[in-house]
Amino acid sequence: MTRIAISLSLLFSLIGSVVVAAQTKPAADLVITNAKIWTVDKAKPTAQAVAVLGDRIVAVGSNVDALAWRGPNTRLMDAGGKLLLPGFNDAHVHFVSGGSQLGSWGAIGTKPSGLRPIFPPGS
Repeated sequence: MTRIAISLSLLFSLIGSVVVAAQTKPAADLVITNAKIWTVDKAKPTAQAVAVLGDRIVAVGSNVDALAWRGPNTRLMDAGGKLLLPGFNDAHVHFVSGGSQLGSWGAIGTKPSGLRPIFPPGS
């Protein structure tokens, strides 16, 4: 009888620690769902949703995977099936020629018709 009581006590302790650990997971700042995400990962090239915490991507996968990071202050965005790509960062631009190239396609103060944000400002 004592062994059963000790076993049950340990079991409930483990369950309690798992619940506390699940409750202490930080919430994402942003969750984007219903997207067509290109992951650049050959093993899993596409995904449906992403969760972001600070400057880190904490989840990429299904809507359920990303929404598991949802908290009371998480910003939710529905991409409506639009394509979401990784950031393209250029770390090497020559000041004069780079500025000239930007000006040649009207980037200063305007956007080409093909470059529209998925979520307009204020959404």
